[in-house]
Amino acid sequence: MIPVPRGSRVWLATGHTDMRKGFDGLVALVQDHLARDPYPCTCLACGGGLRRIGEDVTQSLDYVPGHFKVVRHVREVVACRACEQVVQASAPRHAVPRGRAGPGLLAQIAVAKFDDYLPLYRQTKIYARDGVDLATSTLLGWLGGTAATLRSLVDSLRREVIAGSAVLHGDDTPIPVLAPGSGKTRTGRLWTYVRDGRPNGGTRPPAAVFFASPDRWGERPLAHVASFSGVPVADGYVGFNGLQRKPAQVVRSPKQSAGRICAARSSTCTP
Repeated sequence: MIPVPRGSRVWLATGHTDMRKGFDGLVALVQDHLARDPYPCTCLACGGGLRRIGEDVTQSLDYVPGHFKVVRHVREVVACRACEQVVQASAPRHAVPRGRAGPGLLAQIAVAKFDDYLPLYRQTKIYARDGVDLATSTLLGWLGGTAATLRSLVDSLRREVIAGSAVLHGDDTPIPVLAPGSGKTRTGRLWTYVRDGRPNGGTRPPAAVFFASPDRWGERPLAHVASFSGVPVADGYVGFNGLQRKPAQVVRSPKQSAGRICAARSSTCTP
């Protein structure tokens, strides 16, 4: 808690922050302004009156740590005086069934793990410093519940991007995957499919969907784009050759395959 002098006024400004350009766009720019003039009414040298001729502003970057809060839902129970019928509002629904974690906490756990690369056991130590003891198994259950809750949204996005696009860009990248029992990692794959028609005058917003797999078998991309009937754009990975069986054409990325274009239903490629 930062003490604010009595009589102060506080402004909050929001916006994008780029520290290379200074504080003007700071996400949480807090300006303290003393209502009372900090200087005396008369000159200390000669006793004459003082008048304001300007000001100097000093700014410093600070940080407000994240914190937990408990949201209480109070549901009063009322009864009819005549028939003694008892009425009470329904219990609030949680993002994770039978869970007691709010959507903000669930989002924090997921972002910290998948975007900030913080394993769950490290997150438990961070939260413990705030006085909240959460077991790793509890975070794991919440994370699984979050994935189940978002499944319908993910499926809708995949249908929109894959089945509803005329041109689809696909690629894969290696990712380390834990190999339980061996103490090591093995190489898995993250498959990315992107729709972006803006360079060709398209009006639909760009979007991307992701699939994860423990290997790079050619069956993976075939299963991912099973509902796609447009033109896929891919690199030289032979796993994409199976897409030639689909009623479309596979356009090879010029940067990765020297501009080779393979036509559908054809076993030959022409440069």
